[in-house]
Amino acid sequence: MVLGKLTGYSFVSYRIGSFLFKIEEGKLKVSRFAIKGTAGQCAMLPPKDVEDKDVDIVPYYLGGVLFNLITGLILIPLFFLCDNIFVKIIIYMLGAISLAMVFLNLYPQKIMMPNDGYCVKLARKNQEDHDELVRMLRIEGDREHRLRQMDENYFVYSEEGELSVSGKLMAALRYEDMHEFEKAEELLRESADKEKSTIKYHRLEAACELLFCLIMNNRDGVEIEKLYDEELQKYLDTTKKYLAGKRRVLYAYQLLYKKNEEEAEKEYQEALRLLRDNTSRNDRIMEEELLKEIKNRS
Repeated sequence: MVLGKLTGYSFVSYRIGSFLFKIEEGKLKVSRFAIKGTAGQCAMLPPKDVEDKDVDIVPYYLGGVLFNLITGLILIPLFFLCDNIFVKIIIYMLGAISLAMVFLNLYPQKIMMPNDGYCVKLARKNQEDHDELVRMLRIEGDREHRLRQMDENYFVYSEEGELSVSGKLMAALRYEDMHEFEKAEELLRESADKEKSTIKYHRLEAACELLFCLIMNNRDGVEIEKLYDEELQKYLDTTKKYLAGKRRVLYAYQLLYKKNEEEAEKEYQEALRLLRDNTSRNDRIMEEELLKEIKNRS
């Protein structure tokens, strides 16, 4: 957050574990959101008056690494100056965690999704991935508009680079917000392809939305069952605890595909609960309209 502010970014949200702190309509709000494999995240909006290609993303992405390093270095002398054994143990643990986080965030890797070091590596490797990272930050940071209302330039994507899949995913979500499910499906098919999508988080997110579009477009059951494999079921079981959009996918699956009204009603009520408690205003409006569209097709 500090490095972002120093380079012209503006605050959007701050997540610790599954607790998300964000500014909406001028007020600080707390909700729940989690991404498997991540302990937290600070989302910042890049400078609006700077073109995507000219936005400096390195300080923003490496800010966490720098502050973990500073914390670890500060704790080292405190460890040797302290005489209380219990306090020494606490300092040792905090210092070890801070320095471990330096390595975990700086060394490029993508267990579930790219860490900070991998994002910097991609941005320095080619312009396409750099620009896609900036567009992703702009979409995440635009809390004033729905996806369908946002600048179309946010959803331009390149066929080059590892992040082209995430660009297509966001463009598909925008089509869903416009209820153009055929267009969304077209983009999501490639994004959910295990052979073409190199980032697991983006692929699984795309697979969830592809499942939804296949159901809404009344596709063949064999294709739906093939997509809804054990991996996707586990991912939905995890993410549905915090994300109303995942309940919306399961609601469509139960009501329109399985024709199980009892299970569908459970997913519907859970979706409404999450929309009340954990969702931003514009996301809530979009999801409520999609839920209504599902119900109208039953």
